[in-house]
Amino acid sequence: MIKKYNNISLAIGVPGIVLQFAGMFMTRFESQNYTLLTLLGTLLLMVALGYYAVSKGRSPLWCLAGFAGILGLIVLGLLKDLDGERTAEERESSLENELAEKQKLIDELQSNDS
Repeated sequence: MIKKYNNISLAIGVPGIVLQFAGMFMTRFESQNYTLLTLLGTLLLMVALGYYAVSKGRSPLWCLAGFAGILGLIVLGLLKDLDGERTAEERESSLENELAEKQKLIDELQSNDS
């Protein structure tokens, strides 16, 4: 799981859920309509679900699972973590390639300074 995107999803999702509940609660007990507040909460939650899907190595379109309600959230939570399937050798190879590219860039910059 990519922690960066997981943290972003949490930071956006919690306020989204709070706004949804606040909008529904306030609409129920007050005469004014707080639909805009509820819609803003839903939008934030959908963005958060997209980030959560990306944190699992999936397409951000998985945020649409949120339209299925609690069942969609459960499905999204149970999705296999594709990022976690990368083996240690793949990670090491990726890091070695990145290091080689950066070393090449450093060598080019040093040769230009001379």
